[in-house]
Amino acid sequence: MSYSEIVYEVKGATARITLNRPEKRNPLGPTTIGELLHALDCAKADEVTNSVAPKVVHRLTILAMERVARMRDLAYRSIQH
Repeated sequence: MSYSEIVYEVKGATARITLNRPEKRNPLGPTTIGELLHALDCAKADEVTNSVAPKVVHRLTILAMERVARMRDLAYRSIQH
């Protein structure tokens, strides 16, 4: 899948995800969140990938990625119950 607001690349066993809208300071809108969740699903499904590393383009990228990961965990828990 091609993404418009993130860059997803796998190097060895590590998936790298970069928010790719620096001109807008990488906001977390619906498209970005959807792309992040899809990329995380791809990394999880890949038998070779054993880690995901957010690439920092802006200092808030790490906080944004942590927030998306928490949202993903909450979504999975709510589906299972």
